[in-house]
Amino acid sequence: MVEVTKPNVGADMLRIHRVITRGLDVSIQRGADFTREGFPSAAIQEGFLVYIRAMSGVLNAHHLGEDETAFPYFREKLLDAPYNKLMADHRQIEGVLEKLGAAAGAVEGNAMPGDALRALNSVVVRLSGLWHPHIGIEEALWDPETVAALLNEEENLQLGQKIGESSQKHLHAPDVEIPFVLYNLSPEDRAIMVKAMPPVVTQQLVPLVWRAKWAPMKPFLLE
Repeated sequence: MVEVTKPNVGADMLRIHRVITRGLDVSIQRGADFTREGFPSAAIQEGFLVYIRAMSGVLNAHHLGEDETAFPYFREKLLDAPYNKLMADHRQIEGVLEKLGAAAGAVEGNAMPGDALRALNSVVVRLSGLWHPHIGIEEALWDPETVAALLNEEENLQLGQKIGESSQKHLHAPDVEIPFVLYNLSPEDRAIMVKAMPPVVTQQLVPLVWRAKWAPMKPFLLE
């Protein structure tokens, strides 16, 4: 078994997948609740849309990081993996994310968002339907045991840093997207993620400087 304290790109990928999967699950469940019962307040409506947009930004940045850094690297290690199909999936998901942005905009500031919210929920369900079979393929590739056999600790560390840098440069709103990542993780996974981030981000920016930006999402995040 791979030690969780050792650098492992496969474990890193699975961790980000858990972030996005929870984001989709929460968005679907709470969206259905709000469709039936309405938003209890304008603040909750705002927070829900901040949450959805943060999820979209993280997902897009994750896929761009894979396209630019992870897939080119592993093409020389795992020769038979379906990289072209995975990248085609990314483009299909990118199109759905564009629809998600438009649907969220129709709900924003709408005092009676019933039809707009149903349309938004439909897009999130569509996104989830694409996401799960896609990560099923990826998680077979990024199995931590397989990755540990292919890459030594230093290679895992260097590649993990490159993938992280590639993904982070594509974040559009890090003041909400980085907290989204951290607080859609279990405390155990979050502690590992925090170690990979600069202390200024986790000790100053997230809890202090950025707090007002991401605080509306708190009803949808883990403690």
